[in-house]
Amino acid sequence: MEQPGASSAVAAVVEAARGLTAEDITGIHPHDLLDDLLELRRAVEIAEGEWLRRLSEADAQGAMAVTGAASTQAWVRGAAGLSPRKAHQAVLTARALRRDCRAAAAALADGGIGVEHAHVITRTVTDLPAALPAAARGQAEGTLVDHARRLYPAQLATVARHLRHVVDPDGLARSEEEQHRARFLSVAATLDGTVDVRGTLDAEAGATLLAALQPLTTPVRGPAGERDSRTPGQRRADALVELARRTLDRGDCRNREVNARTCRASSTWRHCAEKPLHRPPSSSGVLHSPERPPGRPPATR
Repeated sequence: MEQPGASSAVAAVVEAARGLTAEDITGIHPHDLLDDLLELRRAVEIAEGEWLRRLSEADAQGAMAVTGAASTQAWVRGAAGLSPRKAHQAVLTARALRRDCRAAAAALADGGIGVEHAHVITRTVTDLPAALPAAARGQAEGTLVDHARRLYPAQLATVARHLRHVVDPDGLARSEEEQHRARFLSVAATLDGTVDVRGTLDAEAGATLLAALQPLTTPVRGPAGERDSRTPGQRRADALVELARRTLDRGDCRNREVNARTCRASSTWRHCAEKPLHRPPSSSGVLHSPERPPGRPPATR
């Protein structure tokens, strides 16, 4: 009995991709190489779109049940190796492209938009009020697809947000409230002295943080003109630390003395201890010691 396997069309795509890896690219003209990069990027987006189309069909058939997977998302996590968040996003997008967003599915299939655009479009259309007429829903999707052909995904998200404000202002307000309630920030010292930072901000707070970090994440050339060797993630980490350092240096924190003691306790912030503290005198004209707040008697032995 013949064993099941990938379709002949998919097998041909895989074989063609493997053939590319065997090609000698060292002598390709720069202009041709750039054209190749653009075409390959477009091919990747088309392939990603086809992956979502076939995922939606497998989901509709309940094909994952034959593997014993508890759900489509569980299968995607295990078989495709995606994170829980990305697997959840892929399944939702695939279902929406099949059921509600045919225009977006067609644009994704012809390479006119990318997968990230499709995520934005499907999420926006799915979140529109159920009572919205089908014609209005279709018009909203068409508007987003037209913009997606010209905009980056982040820019498209801004357009989508404006569209939701126009079509469903109450729903957008509820979504913003939910985002705000879901905010959190975890800053925890680990056993080896490093600090683990993770969290989620609502759209407005996130935009504020990104705007503050952006000028500080620009790659910096070395003394001899060498390129910045830091990764984007390292530059963002350095930018966050730089924001904190500038806040300490300006003395904007309410309890400057506590900040100074914290800095002295850490070698990472040792330079902070060298900066003078400009504490205002008390009403009696005496500077209070940072180790003993005013009004507290000295400890007795």
